[in-house]
Amino acid sequence: MGVLILILKIIGITLLVLVGLILLVLCLVLFVPVRYRADAAKGNETSLSGHARATWLLSILSAAYDYTDEKKGLTLRVFGIRLKSREEKENLKAKHGIRHKGRTKKEKHEDISDDPPDYTIFEYDSDEDSVKQVESLMPSVHDGNDNEVPEEKEAKPKIDLEEKISRIYGFILRFKDRISDILSGIGKAFDSFEYYSNALFNDSRNRDAISLIIKKVKRLLESIKPRRISGHLDYGSEDPANTGKVLAIASVLYPLYGPGIEINPDFENNLLSFDLKIKGRIYINVIAAVLLQLYFNRKVRRFIHIMKKENENGK
Repeated sequence: MGVLILILKIIGITLLVLVGLILLVLCLVLFVPVRYRADAAKGNETSLSGHARATWLLSILSAAYDYTDEKKGLTLRVFGIRLKSREEKENLKAKHGIRHKGRTKKEKHEDISDDPPDYTIFEYDSDEDSVKQVESLMPSVHDGNDNEVPEEKEAKPKIDLEEKISRIYGFILRFKDRISDILSGIGKAFDSFEYYSNALFNDSRNRDAISLIIKKVKRLLESIKPRRISGHLDYGSEDPANTGKVLAIASVLYPLYGPGIEINPDFENNLLSFDLKIKGRIYINVIAAVLLQLYFNRKVRRFIHIMKKENENGK
């Protein structure tokens, strides 16, 4: 009896430890943010370069993307150890002479080639103690000097009038079918437009669902938007009107980038250079909460089914 109780204790402690580890990992995934940063730069006479990096949990997992003249590509690291891509592994194996089992496609193609093999006959000369080539049996190749009788070109068959009329009639039928398909597609498009417009504007539950979706998307964008934006933009054009248009667009977008971006216009010279840096973080729990709230909302689920035309009764 005491042994059975001891076994049950061990099993219970093991299960508690496993549950605790699962909860710990779940809390880490949900509440430890993914931090990201990115920067991009371009001089007036230099090319564009950029770098982006995302890390999680003290850089245990990290991903970086570089875009420069010297390096372009994604780099993944786990505990600081770089994960090699499949292409890099293949190149490394090829560099060290490691080959996959079996033959390559090129070798197989060479094996099934229709070209006949070449044979060479050698004879041993005892006087000179050497091997001499006596005859080479190679596939015959005809050059331009052979007196060959040129093959007569086959005369193209003439198309009679009845066949021409038949082709024209077939073209007219195909054109008619094509026009019918286009008109049918236009009719279906109008039917779909009427269906979706009624679903969007004439149903109060759908309007509530759209309002909720917009609200949650704003909440999501608010949580993942960069916390810090800094840099400068130097822009100029020989036409002052173009420079003014850029400044007008920048003034409209000012709420997005804020005072961290300095814009320096040049109304006399052609100029484009910038240096942009952003930094932010993403909480998985916020994304999960938004998605779950939308998924379990009845009005949203009904609206999604209507948009997919899965619930014809909701018209």
